[in-house]
Amino acid sequence: MAGKDSDSIPPYLIEVNGKSGMPVDPAALHRDGIRLEHVRGPEYVLYSDGKTIPIIIEERDRQKVRVTSGHRTFDVRINDHRDQLLAAWGVKESDSAVGGSVKAPMPGLVLEVQVENGDMVDKGANLLVLEAMKMENEIRSTAEGTITKIHVQKGDAVQKGQVLVEFAPSS
Repeated sequence: MAGKDSDSIPPYLIEVNGKSGMPVDPAALHRDGIRLEHVRGPEYVLYSDGKTIPIIIEERDRQKVRVTSGHRTFDVRINDHRDQLLAAWGVKESDSAVGGSVKAPMPGLVLEVQVENGDMVDKGANLLVLEAMKMENEIRSTAEGTITKIHVQKGDAVQKGQVLVEFAPSS
C-alpha cells in the first residue's frame, strides 16, 4: 500500500484489558523466534524465549478475544490495518449504521455486492466489498434483518456517509 499515512501503521495494534495499544508485526515476532501453535479447539501453545506456554484463546467478536494462561485472563482487542485507518479518519464502526441502513464508513469504490433484496442477514454478515486506499474492506450488517433496498452496484463510487443498503431489522 502506498502513502505516507498508511506506511506508519503497524499490521496490528493490540489493546490488553483496555490499556493503550501495542504495535504487533507477526513477521517480526516470527523473526524473533516467537510462534503460536494451535493444538485443538481454543487451545494453543505459545513458544517464546525457550519457554512453552499453554494458552486458551476464545473469540468474542471480529476484534475481541479472551486469552487465558494459567490463572490469568486477559481481554484483548485486535485492531487491524483497516480498523486503524478508520480510527485515524475519525470513523467508528457504529457510524456506518443508522436505523435500518448501512452507510459507507469512507469514500471508495464498490467492488462486489454480496446480497440481494429480500435476503435475510445475520449481524456481521458480509453485505458488500468497498475498495478504499487500495484496500478491500468488507462492509457488514450491523443487525439481523431482511434486505429491503440496495442503493449501489458493482463499480459505483461512494462517498463517506452515503447509504449503501437498507434493511428491516428483525424484532
